[in-house]
Amino acid sequence: MPGEKDHLLSLPLSSKGGEGNATATSEHRDACKKQSGARGCVYLVGAGPGDAGLLTLRGKELLERAEVVIYDGLVSRELLRFAPPSAEIIYGGKHDRTRCVSQAELNSLLLAKALEGKRVVRLKGGDPFVFGRGGEEAEVLAAAGIPFEVVPGVSSVHSVPCYAGIPLTHRHYASSVTVVTGHDAPLLEVGRAVPSAPSEVARTRTLRTPEPQAGVGADQGTDASPLSPSLPRNLQNTTFATSCATACCEEWLILTTGPSGSRVQSAKNPFRGVLSPLQGERVPFRAGEGSSAGSPSFHGSGVLTLRTSADDRGAVGTPRPTHAVDWAGLTKVPGTLVVLMGLRNIQAIASTLISHGRSPDTPVAIVSRGTTGRQQTIVGTLDTIAELASRSDISPPAVTVIGEVVDLREQLDWFEQRPLFGRRVAVTQRSDLARPLVSALREQGAEVLEVPATRWVPHPDRARLDRALGSLASYDWILFTNPLGIEFFFEGFFQIHNDLRQLGPARLGAYGPRTGQKLREWRLQPAAVAPDHKTPLIMKAITKCRSVRGQRFLVLRGDSAFEKVPEALAELGAMVDVVPCYAVEPETEDLTGGAAALVEEGADWIVFASGLAIEHFHQRFDLPGLLARFPGTRLAIASPTVQWALDRLGLTPAAIGKPDDAEDMVNAIFRAESAAHDAATPDPQPLRLSTAVALQASVG
Repeated sequence: MPGEKDHLLSLPLSSKGGEGNATATSEHRDACKKQSGARGCVYLVGAGPGDAGLLTLRGKELLERAEVVIYDGLVSRELLRFAPPSAEIIYGGKHDRTRCVSQAELNSLLLAKALEGKRVVRLKGGDPFVFGRGGEEAEVLAAAGIPFEVVPGVSSVHSVPCYAGIPLTHRHYASSVTVVTGHDAPLLEVGRAVPSAPSEVARTRTLRTPEPQAGVGADQGTDASPLSPSLPRNLQNTTFATSCATACCEEWLILTTGPSGSRVQSAKNPFRGVLSPLQGERVPFRAGEGSSAGSPSFHGSGVLTLRTSADDRGAVGTPRPTHAVDWAGLTKVPGTLVVLMGLRNIQAIASTLISHGRSPDTPVAIVSRGTTGRQQTIVGTLDTIAELASRSDISPPAVTVIGEVVDLREQLDWFEQRPLFGRRVAVTQRSDLARPLVSALREQGAEVLEVPATRWVPHPDRARLDRALGSLASYDWILFTNPLGIEFFFEGFFQIHNDLRQLGPARLGAYGPRTGQKLREWRLQPAAVAPDHKTPLIMKAITKCRSVRGQRFLVLRGDSAFEKVPEALAELGAMVDVVPCYAVEPETEDLTGGAAALVEEGADWIVFASGLAIEHFHQRFDLPGLLARFPGTRLAIASPTVQWALDRLGLTPAAIGKPDDAEDMVNAIFRAESAAHDAATPDPQPLRLSTAVALQASVG
């Protein structure tokens, strides 16, 4: 029988499985093919420490062709936009106690999706093999014969201190680095880690064998006898925790993982028939390790956890480390000490290091939410850091750096000195259109929330567009109102034509520089590009080419438009056909989590690029109500032509930029910030945490 700390996972096969066969890896792989048609592959991808820009190129490539994405709670949700719209997105984090997923559940989920033949990206914070339990997940996959690849990520071990201006090594300060986990509090007398949270036992249906009775109890389980003779002898007289309808499968593959290693065994299901009440039932999947609301549910061809020990388990159902940290020994190791997950135990960690000989004056820095726009850093010594941390609102995830290199932060702090650091800006354009502005804001240190207000979909009435596409040669001009309209136009164009030259002899006009640039990306040179979306500027660009009298125009735009170019052209004697090629709808999804963050915590700025975006944003969030809840929030618009939508709501913008000019929009925000400061108005952004804590320490 496996040791008490082993985990037994059952991988149900098709109903036509063969006889049991111990440690049959080849039979296991054949069974996977029978069940799913083809084996999938799992990619353990390091997502980096929080800054979405630190994802590797390989990680992005795999996300772009993923069929299933299982992401950690500490992963930047902005990375999820790289996944195809058809991909199944599954939360697999342990840090949100309202929907905590145990490691056994994650292991089972990886196997289940891979057995369905899916390409699975397991998106893990930092690096999968650095305190990420990626090694454990890889062991499970290897034992089950599932192909996998590990994609290294940028670890918080070095990246978070880097963003705080702290080099881990320096010729004059430290030539070595030691990395440990501070998840468990040390004991002062022995300097070794002990569990800091009570064990928790899952409430699941159990199967006890080979008792003679047969019946079902709420938590006592089902007693089944006699056993199927194909059940491996090493699994007889074993208590199984089960909560998945796959227990009704005719054959199991049993994956055993634990300190003694991993192996695969196949066996007939000894409980088939006894568990008939479970058939067709969708039962919350508990995985035998403790669970909470929000855990995923599986049925059909999923993976079943049979048993796990209640020992060596934490409050959220994750096993404790087998090897404790030797804190006493660490005091004798020179160089820099990096502690991950040690914020809640910083008092015990600092006291233990001091008691074993480390100087109380050793510099210490704690960096919370590192590499993001919400990064917070406090600096002290081993003697003062715990008090400083308790007096601040610093929170996990946090990296603690202990050593002389911390003194370099005062000189090398680069990230937190950026002009917009500490400012939160909500951008309401669609992600692809907002990319230049998002990049410009982040370059200046702002935290950016992507909260698209609108989404573009094909226009429901394709007949008008199809007629226009069939008579393109009859037009003298084709006017495009925005870059997305170009995409929708050519999507329809190539459904009818197969040669770009069939666009005909018409001249092309673009509303705004970005629309003109989009045409150039199609290797098309526009004859007229307006500098703005204002009707007079558009008309000036067109009429500059030649007279429009008697000319025939095709204006391609959405179902909602506010410019008056068609009317102005008609007044000058032109013949105008206005054809909608897309529809604009209010956005309701929140893939990156920006909308939830905005509603919960507000923002310093909300930026709008169009009046329609303001209308749709207001429909979703009640803009005046949101500003009443967060009075420090200010509004920015990309053009004076947008202001009409704010006027309808009785609101005034604090910053006005130029259309399609991300740099000018950022400068407009700079100017507004400077004006507010010069006018001695209260700054809605509180004093930065690092400065506030330093002031408190100097006064106290």
